[in-house]
Amino acid sequence: MKMLLRYFIKAQWKKIVLLIFFQFIATFSQFYGIFIVGKLLNLTLKGIDLEFLGYYEIIMIVATIVTILAMSAVFYFAVNIASSTGYDIRKRLFHVYANAPIEKVHQFKATGLMSRTTRGMYTMRNFIFNVLGFLSLIPFVFLVLYLDINYMSSSLGYVYLILMAMILVFVYMILRYACDNYFALKRTFASINFLFRQGALLIDNIRLNNKQQYEKKEFQDAIETSYATSLDYSK
Repeated sequence: MKMLLRYFIKAQWKKIVLLIFFQFIATFSQFYGIFIVGKLLNLTLKGIDLEFLGYYEIIMIVATIVTILAMSAVFYFAVNIASSTGYDIRKRLFHVYANAPIEKVHQFKATGLMSRTTRGMYTMRNFIFNVLGFLSLIPFVFLVLYLDINYMSSSLGYVYLILMAMILVFVYMILRYACDNYFALKRTFASINFLFRQGALLIDNIRLNNKQQYEKKEFQDAIETSYATSLDYSK
């Protein structure tokens, strides 16, 4: 997890800033749209004229459009960051493999090399995308809710901040656990996959060897029969 955080801060900070910016716009417009819907219901019950209601309806439509555009931008940058991260890590791995001594290269397992440079990178990309999608949403939802609660009561606002601090610590622990165990689990599956392939290849080799031994025995019997028949004719 620390490696990923250092990489994001160093190589992907510009895209992350844009992702945070559009996530803030999307979250704010969503909550503002919800506020407008409540306002419309309130005005409708009070019997306000339709001309005044039309003004809020236009604002709600604009907020919806802004939300859709901002969320599209968020998903675009999340996918871009995840893809760039996966391909960049794969490029670094290939650089390490290409500059390794020959005796070390011979120690690499072909299945493990394939898993870490192709399928493993796609898995990491999807994992980063899912984490970014949810993680970038958390602070802005907390912020908007805090502003609303603090507007109603400052005491409730302080209680909310304490609860949010505890929740953020819990989220960090869960995220760290997910990062550490997710890739460890992938390595375990890669090892199991390798052992399964080795077992399958061993069974195929045994079967092929048995077939060759059987064919060899049949061929040897045919030679002996042919020799014996030729010997009888020569007599």
